[in-house]
Amino acid sequence: MVFIDSGIEIIGITLLLSVASQMLRRKYAHPKEMKIQQDKMKEIGKKQKELMAKTDDKSKKESENLQNEMFQIMGEMNGKLMKNMMVSMVLFLPALFVLRTFYEGIIFGLPIPIPWFGENWSIQLYNETNWLGLYALLSLIFGLILNIIINIIEKNKEGK
Repeated sequence: MVFIDSGIEIIGITLLLSVASQMLRRKYAHPKEMKIQQDKMKEIGKKQKELMAKTDDKSKKESENLQNEMFQIMGEMNGKLMKNMMVSMVLFLPALFVLRTFYEGIIFGLPIPIPWFGENWSIQLYNETNWLGLYALLSLIFGLILNIIINIIEKNKEGK
């Protein structure tokens, strides 16, 4: 499937998948919503800790209610993460299959040596990688860049 250059094609595909990943994450498991729910869970945990020090029945009942509320929040969070994962799999598994099919066996030179796991979990510097290594490296880079850009855009929207 090498239409232009295999490296450029993998860069383009990885960029598209990274953008799709960010869009799906914000649709199904938006980081701000997750942060709000995590903060709620921390507050509930603090209240529960205080209530557990008390031995009266009212405190025990309130602690049980808080625990149920925490389970409900965790269930909501897990449901959102599960939806995100399921939709992502539908998109990413075929894309990775296509990448493997067309680019298996091609070795890509890297512009700078990259630390990577070698034999026996040692870390070595590599000057070359295959399609999967290139995809993983580019996916990390694009994900970081897209997160920074999206956060800047969201902060500018909040400031207006």
